[in-house]
Amino acid sequence: MFSRNLAESRKEFSFAKGDSIEVTGSKVTQGGTPYVIAREVIKDGTTLALRDKSGTPQWAGMMGRRAR
Repeated sequence: MFSRNLAESRKEFSFAKGDSIEVTGSKVTQGGTPYVIAREVIKDGTTLALRDKSGTPQWAGMMGRRAR
């Protein structure tokens, strides 16, 4: 169910240089390089949810959710 919704939501999203977006997630550093692990991205008032509040990817399906 989540994978289907994520796939459908991604069809509505495209990014171009200069777009204004808001990203909610966690900042991490790995090997001295900073990264943002995005939980959700908002563009033009539309939200693309990538992970749930516990950090589990939406594409993990039920198997990924049981492992936590």
